[in-house]
Amino acid sequence: MGLAHMSPSRRGFRRTLLSAYLAVAALSSGSAEPETLVEAEDNALVEVPTTQQQQQDGALGVGAGVLGCTGDAEADETTVDESEATLHAVDVGDASSAAHAGAGAAAPRFNISAFNGFKLSNLSAALDARCQAAVADVLDRDASGERPPKLYADPLEGARVAPLNGTDDVRFVYFIGVGNRPHAHLVVSRLIYALYSPTHLFLLHVDIKAAEAAAAACYALQAKHANVRVLGARRLVQWGMFSMVSIGLDAMLSALRAGLAFDYFINLSDADLALRTDVEMRRFFSRPAIRGRSFINVHDGGGRALLEAAAFIDTHTIVECGGYGFVVVNKTARDFPLTHGCCIGRSGPAAFAQLPIGRGSLLRGRRPSTMGTSSRASSTSSAEGGEDEEEGLRAHTGSQWAALSYEFCRDLVLSTEGLRWIAAFERRLVPDESLLQTVAMHSPRHRSTLINHNLRWIDWPHSHGDPNEYWNKLGARQYIGGPRVLNASELQQVLTSPYLFARKVDVSVDAEVR
Repeated sequence: MGLAHMSPSRRGFRRTLLSAYLAVAALSSGSAEPETLVEAEDNALVEVPTTQQQQQDGALGVGAGVLGCTGDAEADETTVDESEATLHAVDVGDASSAAHAGAGAAAPRFNISAFNGFKLSNLSAALDARCQAAVADVLDRDASGERPPKLYADPLEGARVAPLNGTDDVRFVYFIGVGNRPHAHLVVSRLIYALYSPTHLFLLHVDIKAAEAAAAACYALQAKHANVRVLGARRLVQWGMFSMVSIGLDAMLSALRAGLAFDYFINLSDADLALRTDVEMRRFFSRPAIRGRSFINVHDGGGRALLEAAAFIDTHTIVECGGYGFVVVNKTARDFPLTHGCCIGRSGPAAFAQLPIGRGSLLRGRRPSTMGTSSRASSTSSAEGGEDEEEGLRAHTGSQWAALSYEFCRDLVLSTEGLRWIAAFERRLVPDESLLQTVAMHSPRHRSTLINHNLRWIDWPHSHGDPNEYWNKLGARQYIGGPRVLNASELQQVLTSPYLFARKVDVSVDAEVR
């Protein structure tokens, strides 16, 4: 999802759309995780080490069932289910609000209004309870020291990877987000086939809204390959919200806590096409001029639309309601342009409340990041960088798709400074397109090794005319804010390009591309 690619539609509340924006797809719990992994035939595979504490950390998410749609951002629209009971069902096993169960159940602590001006509890008691719990969680964490949101490390018990072929070899952790597309498993299977090596680790997050057949196919891949793992903590993922970031952070933390030595963490989705083989990937990333450097696209300036979008995001603080809906803090519906009169892009419904919640200290006026460097280097950077402590640090934006070095991943999810950044971006719109960029640009070490590119072929409809015409043609609710879907006539140009991956592919639009 491009920052400048969300064109807010006209205001206005349409009753006929209400049920679509208040309901979440019924949870799919029939595809249980296999009790054991089928061992790979390659006897060279070695087990990824885990400790008892790591298993306890990961066990918190295993079987939790729900946490928080998927994105460009790769987030699919929420499936329509007119029964409000589905919202209650989501709450039952939601680990994102488990620590604050019942925070707003009997007597709501906060006055939250819906996008139509009425009390949210009158519109949907279940959604109000979900948002009450999310707000209470943020405030409780702030009171105890601005703690970051809970991340879930899968113990990766039984997962195995083969040893590397020498010191010059490269190991990848491929993270693949699987959404609610019925054909998602076909694209995921193709990705793994194209990139496969027993030395790599493939971590899949299956959105709680994923089709039952797609989820079952992902668990079958896990059973077939010892280095393919479906993360135990399945989140409910929402377009443009922090849940899109948290699934990748869960995967990153899982690999690090398991003690796996890897070189790169590459995020993908069920709408990606691999353009290179494993041999080509290894050859490219093992180059001395590249190895150890992260590929993160950072916008440099940008046109008027991009600047306006960034300014809009900078002036709004939000609290995501456990993966469905969100609360805009200290604003009203009059101040907040809504898509379809209720949402933003492909998100769930917006709500509004006056709350003592800020953006996080790192975005309010603290010194530049010390992540990955010494305090002396940080103070030098502060003086040279000209950051104004009163105005706060600048948030940078760019593409959510990246190839991150081991060191960047470690500093992001295992350091105090990295966790503070995560806590701050939990409260921003479209954090998937700003967290990595801002962390890298405010870290002297990682900024100096940054390569400003996402390695992806992405064709935005804006270069072909009015993007709204394209999105409406395919279905605005499902495609708004996203790039053009690849078709077979473009494949020759894409396959001969210098990129490593292409997006976006959609079997329902062109079955020949996957």
